[in-house]
Amino acid sequence: MKALFLGEGPLEGSARYLAAVLAWSKIRFDHRPDLSRIPKAWRKQRYDVVLLSDYRYKAWTPCAREWLTRSVLDGTGLLMIGGWASFTGLVGGYSGSEIEKLLPVRCVPGDDRRNRQALLTGGKGKPVMVCGYHRARPKPGSRTVLEFRDLDFRHGAPILGARHPALVTGRAGKGRTAAFLSDCAPHWAGGLIDWGTRRVQVPVSRKNIVEVGDRYLHFFRHWIRWTAGARGTL
Repeated sequence: MKALFLGEGPLEGSARYLAAVLAWSKIRFDHRPDLSRIPKAWRKQRYDVVLLSDYRYKAWTPCAREWLTRSVLDGTGLLMIGGWASFTGLVGGYSGSEIEKLLPVRCVPGDDRRNRQALLTGGKGKPVMVCGYHRARPKPGSRTVLEFRDLDFRHGAPILGARHPALVTGRAGKGRTAAFLSDCAPHWAGGLIDWGTRRVQVPVSRKNIVEVGDRYLHFFRHWIRWTAGARGTL
């Protein structure tokens, strides 16, 4: 399996978290940070999945957008993960775009970020806290797999509030698509980084070692593999 990972900064920075998932999962990948164009030679390759994590819309050239659309409709998976440069975000800019048409959600016009604590619910095991998420509307025919529940406290006791989509899946042509509406890196990721019962150290390179919770790795590996059309275990 091979992935194209677009977004975040260099692999020594915030991109190391998603890179660690890919390395631990033994998924080969090419990476370009936010605002870096996709080399023409890369667009001639066959990727099983494209991962957009903090890769703003204005980084796409018309040729690259056409290539992505054609690839997804022909069967390449597409997973967008949240952040300032994802969905609408602060600088994402995907609302009303050709790429939004491929996603299983409709982006909210204007800044869609909610900087607040919420629980990721609906999966196996205990809920985990995140520190922010995007507001988005699942498209007809999509599936909301996980939800966020706003979390407040009253007299020291936790109170669960409104529900919001957290993980939405769908299809565009032959390709599987997914939207995870929070981040995979600090600060929004919150408790996701340490999620699990044990800590795992993953070398992204000889001098770049990432330590995260085991369930964090399993969670993102599962949804990357699902979007690529492979079977995984959550």
